[in-house]
Amino acid sequence: MTAYVRFILRHRVLVLVACGVITVLAGVSLSRAVMASSLMEMILGDSPAYRRYVRLVESFGSDEQLIVALEAPAWMSEAGGPRRVQRLVDRLAAMPEIARVESVLGAPPARGAERLDLDALAADPLAGGLLVSRDARHVAFLVNMVPDTQRSLEQTPAFVQRVVDVFAAEGLDPD
Repeated sequence: MTAYVRFILRHRVLVLVACGVITVLAGVSLSRAVMASSLMEMILGDSPAYRRYVRLVESFGSDEQLIVALEAPAWMSEAGGPRRVQRLVDRLAAMPEIARVESVLGAPPARGAERLDLDALAADPLAGGLLVSRDARHVAFLVNMVPDTQRSLEQTPAFVQRVVDVFAAEGLDPD
């Protein structure tokens, strides 16, 4: 033991430099660390009620939704507007994390229409106040996510950004 202490005292500068290098390397390594876990799994674990919830989600669909609301663009009421909305819905639905996308196209007044009448959609009992604002100035898209009990919270910002990018690609302002 005394030989060890003597070595450290004789080479104290070298020992301090080595400790500093190890500390910096550990800090760099930890700065990239991510604690990724499913919040539900972490909190509820093996709870029978949680397992039942997982079975219900697998049977009936996810309870995770992203609602994208935005000011209705002028093109939505123009000829070809429904086709453009359908293209947006199709691009969203093609994402592997998305199970289903609901839009104004699902409401009876919009089915088969060449132009979307936002006022008629706002008055519709199914779409008004949900997919189209009561004043017909805003529309919403309901994005239902695929059930995934292992999805970590850390994945959410990147997923939301990809959804925003789809809207931006259609000329819709993501802000």
